[in-house]
Amino acid sequence: MNWKIFMMLCTSTFLVSFPQNIIGCGPGIDPYDYYTSFFNPDISENTNLRSFYYTGYSFLYDEKEPVQTTDVLAEEWKTYCSNKVSAKDAKTFVTSFSAKDVTSLYQNIENKKSLLIPDSVKANGMTKFFIEQRDLEALGYIIYAKKAEPFVTGEYESWEPIKRDSVAMAKLIKNGQQLCAAAKNDFFKLKYAYQIT
Repeated sequence: MNWKIFMMLCTSTFLVSFPQNIIGCGPGIDPYDYYTSFFNPDISENTNLRSFYYTGYSFLYDEKEPVQTTDVLAEEWKTYCSNKVSAKDAKTFVTSFSAKDVTSLYQNIENKKSLLIPDSVKANGMTKFFIEQRDLEALGYIIYAKKAEPFVTGEYESWEPIKRDSVAMAKLIKNGQQLCAAAKNDFFKLKYAYQIT
């Protein structure tokens, strides 16, 4: 009798000492319910330290970017335009207008062809800036970037890999290398190099 009680006591002690043996199926681990941390997330409302928060269950604490890349791009183009255009106009011009409309603007400035673009493009402050400054180098880069965009974007959550047209991409890379070599402004040399990469 004492031997049975002793074995039950040993087994119970073993199971209590190693609780992960007892844990069965259940919900997944909450990556944010982790005790080790370099900074307490509730100390400050400033989110600049967010990347230093620590969790042992996730590669990144947060997948959100600290800033919107389109907003940074808009500010960059606003600065390029000597702050004569609003960030909203710059963002709309660079991210929303089609390559066809920007090409039409380019041809209008270069060859004095009729400007066949929608009123929303005509009313944009950046369009007016390019017409006044006759800045073909900037428009040429924007056209190139818009042509390259379909080859670098895609759904990253898709089950199937993104199908790329390698022949068209090779032509764009060669064209980008030529444009980069011909660029007069270092601002565009850097941008072309980024697009080529």
